[in-house]
Amino acid sequence: MPEWERELERCKEYLKPSFNRFGYNNWDDVKRKVKEGRWFLLAYPTSALLIEFHKHPRNNVLFIVCAGGNLDEITSAQEQLEAIAKKQGCDTIEIRGRKGWEKIAKKFIGYETHYVVIKKEL
Repeated sequence: MPEWERELERCKEYLKPSFNRFGYNNWDDVKRKVKEGRWFLLAYPTSALLIEFHKHPRNNVLFIVCAGGNLDEITSAQEQLEAIAKKQGCDTIEIRGRKGWEKIAKKFIGYETHYVVIKKEL
């Protein structure tokens, strides 16, 4: 098993609840997207984040797909996320998640709510 896959499996307990909650991707989708280089794992001792890059005509975005585990580790990753975003030519960092993330993100300079996602299951 490749190192990236071992590390992803180690972090599964932190990340999988996000995918179970929203239902957009299952664990096989997660593994495939990481393997294809579409998503990138940032692994910490007791938490993890998955990120991807959105390239648009007028800006580039580091998008946090999900985060889970130890909240202190996740919030401590802020400087690393900004450095990665700048290195990849990103203009912004975006997060989509539960309402509680809005309060956490506002603790950091520059984060503010820009839109709301409204959803109806069919």
